[in-house]
Amino acid sequence: MVREIPAVARALDVLEYALAEGRVSAGEVTARLGVPRTTAHELLATLAERGYLARPAKRAAYTLGPGVGKLGESWAVRRRLESEGEPLAKALAAWYGHEVAIAVPAGERVRVVACSGPPATEVEVLGRVLAGSAGVEREIAEEAVHLAAGVPGAWGPVAALGLRVPRDCWLRVPAPQWDARVAAGARRLGRVLTGATTAV
Repeated sequence: MVREIPAVARALDVLEYALAEGRVSAGEVTARLGVPRTTAHELLATLAERGYLARPAKRAAYTLGPGVGKLGESWAVRRRLESEGEPLAKALAAWYGHEVAIAVPAGERVRVVACSGPPATEVEVLGRVLAGSAGVEREIAEEAVHLAAGVPGAWGPVAALGLRVPRDCWLRVPAPQWDARVAAGARRLGRVLTGATTAV
């Protein structure tokens, strides 16, 4: 049997209550959990600071915040990539005509979850996108150019799409066109991963 940590259990109780009722206040936390009002205020403020609760006005009750949506969306995307990542990468590679990698954040690291070819080497450029870099990132190496764009979800990037283009191919097309292609592929993948469409 797992020993329950009271502070964690209380935080989860607050989130579950906010989900069920649509809102939660310090008075409701005090009544429901039997904690002092100061503890209820601190618990609500901490969850709001982390983005799991939101407060539309200073004296209003709290509602679920964007952190809950982002957490749920990230979980769903990872689950989908675990089962469908390789076929999605191969479909995008066929669309591009070049090797593709799909990555997700793993704490401070980058986890490549799917590749259309050999293991991805463009982890650094994928990491910059996952760290919040806007637009398309690019890394020019001797033999290939690695491009990456964030895969959009409802709450921000949910993954990164990387494209490996042989340098001679990359030189034949203006860089802004490559950027547009990578961004378009990332948007297509985002629509698939969030359920807006079924095929890339």
